[in-house]
Amino acid sequence: MLTINTPRPISTCKIYAQQSRLDNAVANFQHAVQLQPEAPEIHEQLAKVLILQGKKDEAAVHLERALKIVKQGSDASKKKQ
Repeated sequence: MLTINTPRPISTCKIYAQQSRLDNAVANFQHAVQLQPEAPEIHEQLAKVLILQGKKDEAAVHLERALKIVKQGSDASKKKQ
């Protein structure tokens, strides 16, 4: 997985998810997505929580976005070589 520099609130989001405070986790991950829309880890983590909530269609959107971001990064690094 791609390692990125994410804002501190990501730790809070993960804690909410671990505590089954899923609404809080989703709200915080959505805020993190607004702060760093190009961070695939945030989209991936948000998708995981949405799946736990049964929101599979919404989760799919974030998983697709994460994959697109990673692919774009991979394509960019290939062009540099």
